[in-house]
Amino acid sequence: MINEFKVNWLINKISDGNVQGCLDIVLQPCIDIVDSRCVGAEVLIRGTYGNEMINPEEFISLSEANGSVLNIDLFSLREGVQFICDNDLLQQSHFRFSFNFSPYSFNLPDFASLICKEIDQKIAHHIILEITESNIPLNNYAIRNALRLREYGFLIAWDDVDSLNYALRTLQYFRFDFAKLDKNLLTNSKISLIKNLINVFHNFNTEIIVEGLEEQEQLSMLREMNVRYVQGFLFSPPVSKIDFIHSYSEKLVVK
Repeated sequence: MINEFKVNWLINKISDGNVQGCLDIVLQPCIDIVDSRCVGAEVLIRGTYGNEMINPEEFISLSEANGSVLNIDLFSLREGVQFICDNDLLQQSHFRFSFNFSPYSFNLPDFASLICKEIDQKIAHHIILEITESNIPLNNYAIRNALRLREYGFLIAWDDVDSLNYALRTLQYFRFDFAKLDKNLLTNSKISLIKNLINVFHNFNTEIIVEGLEEQEQLSMLREMNVRYVQGFLFSPPVSKIDFIHSYSEKLVVK
């Protein structure tokens, strides 16, 4: 476990909005198992202290609690989009990149306007905004923000769906484009629940992304369930920006 002093140092930096040099991003490739290729990545945040990495579990909830999590969300978006544009990754028309946003951020009255000012509308359809799992409920501002962002061209995803109750609750808010099934569903072999969740979301024309794929048998099962998109160590762990360019910016033949 990372030293408490280092976490507090990072939290203070984030709270002050002084995040350069203390946050970085890595990319978790997203794989299309129908067309056998990499179709983009999830941009993930990491804290840094010198040469040490601080996992987001150590600081995200604390930043939500003190109201500074938007600084993390915006850093990830800006850094990720800059990386994408600098390396011409959107020349591959099938590439999409997802970014995590706390419900705290979505609940802010001017959130949609802020994000639309950050991103050129011409590339918005390549960007997935993921609403992360949290104890913070969405308010009416969040619903209006989501509708405005989809109108602008962004795609919306719910992250870490792990139960039918959670799935049905998400469907009450607004229409969204992707549901990401929590990695623990595969880890704990909850096959019937996975099937039920897939059926529920497919009935609402919502694409599924299954996280936590680690075994060939799981891949075969998901193909039989008509799942198209996956993330997981069977293909790749989260990688650095440089490694993503070297390994995943071209077609990836999957197993």
